[in-house]
Amino acid sequence: MDPATARVHAEGWQSWTPTTSYSLADRQWSPVRTQTWTSGYGGSRPRPPARPGVFQGDGLVVVDPGTGEDIVTVGARSADEPIAAVRCEYQKPDRVVLRADAPASVSRSAAGAGLEAGAAAFAAGFAAASGVAPIRPPPTTWCSWYQYFTEVSQADVLENLDAIRTSELPVDVVQLDDWYQSEIGDWLSPSRRFASLEGMVDRIRATGPGPASGSRRSWSAPAPGSAATTPTGWCAPRPAPRCSLCTTGAKISMCST
Repeated sequence: MDPATARVHAEGWQSWTPTTSYSLADRQWSPVRTQTWTSGYGGSRPRPPARPGVFQGDGLVVVDPGTGEDIVTVGARSADEPIAAVRCEYQKPDRVVLRADAPASVSRSAAGAGLEAGAAAFAAGFAAASGVAPIRPPPTTWCSWYQYFTEVSQADVLENLDAIRTSELPVDVVQLDDWYQSEIGDWLSPSRRFASLEGMVDRIRATGPGPASGSRRSWSAPAPGSAATTPTGWCAPRPAPRCSLCTTGAKISMCST
């Protein structure tokens, strides 16, 4: 292990949790507020010490020793088993110790391929162990969140639908993301910025077939709604797990319009 050139990749818990690589002298990114740990970092999962040289990955840590020796990957074994929290701790002068709090896979890859190759090899093994079919080409998606965030309006969506149509962009899915609704949880009730959710979906479908797929679909990604207002035809046809990130324990569901 070369302390000056070694790198450690630590996988985040979810999309708002930092996923990046560090030098052994770095301190891992960590939330300041307690509620941020609960919502974005797994909440009840073990919290690593906040000091340089200690890194924790959720389900995956990849270590490049920086010496030309093999890259070492430690990660979760499959989706049917607990997702291990993997901790990597630098111990001077020239070694790291890796520990996992659940059964984990260990693999090696050539140093020249880099951390990304180690992560890719892990992903392929994890998918195979989980019984995942070969990856299909992903649809090209326009999503309201990444430009408009919590202030998305019907006018914004219509403007982009017009741009997609006139520019003949190969968009397969138009995703109306969170905050089109009046309040968190009231996702069948649109905000004052939308005249009608049903009307908005009709406009998306009326835009015409996407050049890439021959159809245009819409997908809304709201916060969880109550059982009383959730249309059964929109829910994923499988038992809904409890959300481990929410303090309310709300059920996770997906709706497709």
